[in-house]
Amino acid sequence: MSETKHGHAPEMNKEKKEAEPKITVDFFFSGHNTAEDVSRLPEALKNADVYVPELAGWTKKTEQAINQVSQGKGRLETQPGSIQEIEDSSLYNTKIPVVFIDIPKGHSLIKKIQDSVTKSKDAAIDFSYGNFDEAMEIEKKATTDMALAMKEREEFIADKLKKELKTLTKKFPQLKNKADIRVLVQLGTAHTTVYRKLKPELESSKITLGQSPSVFGTSGEILRRLIKNPQDTINDDLYAKGMLENLISDFFILNITSNTNKINWVSRKLVANLSTDQIRSFSKYMGGLSTVTNMIQSEEVRTRKLIRELEKMGVKLPTTEEEIDKLLNIRKK
Repeated sequence: MSETKHGHAPEMNKEKKEAEPKITVDFFFSGHNTAEDVSRLPEALKNADVYVPELAGWTKKTEQAINQVSQGKGRLETQPGSIQEIEDSSLYNTKIPVVFIDIPKGHSLIKKIQDSVTKSKDAAIDFSYGNFDEAMEIEKKATTDMALAMKEREEFIADKLKKELKTLTKKFPQLKNKADIRVLVQLGTAHTTVYRKLKPELESSKITLGQSPSVFGTSGEILRRLIKNPQDTINDDLYAKGMLENLISDFFILNITSNTNKINWVSRKLVANLSTDQIRSFSKYMGGLSTVTNMIQSEEVRTRKLIRELEKMGVKLPTTEEEIDKLLNIRKK
């Protein structure tokens, strides 16, 4: 009879591997201009287990500081009534982990984006000095460069999000006991491409808009088109309208309303029927007010002249929010 050797029998009742929680990713898209753009963020955060804000150029120190806010151990220095104040107060003491997936400080895309912003500002200055054709060329180059940088940035964000989702429970063990981890990703309305790119992999995700519907200015629409398709052909009429819209919104509309939708919508409506030649003529007229003789006049006098010139072109600027609402056929509820 052979000897029976007593070894270690295989365990028949091994503990089942812990099931990983389901992860649901929701997106909050909004403008970045005024606090009204993120008025729906506090409500969206109530359902979040993890918060992922948009912030290009973040650092580890930034991430630590905002997580201190979430833990109720600190507050950020913010301007009263600002977007940052709403985010800070909404996060305070919620214990929600905050994760960054945007391009960090030192990333090569930061400089490309900053350079595009600077070029666009230069284009606006050239426009106001009457150098319309030069302004147009600079604006087209700035917008194309920005779109390429943003497209690359969005690819970075999408890839980083997918990586972070795989390590959530390892980074934040307190989430392991949840059946469903809800992640809220906050991005600007220009970045809905990120959602479209990830949607096939995140079937149960949903979108919340800061304002619904979202209205873009012509410059914003151009940028979105070029992010989606850098080879898209944009005609000069759209660039010209975009530049005048930006001037009107910055100098005449922003001091009337803080509603980004209204600002974009009314600026588009005011400029919609103007031709490129008319906008070129207005740029030349504006440049004429920058001569030494005209600069002696007060800014108020020069502003009145610009308003009269716009009126000659059929553009009557609103002076109150009620007038904006009337132009847009918005009825008070």
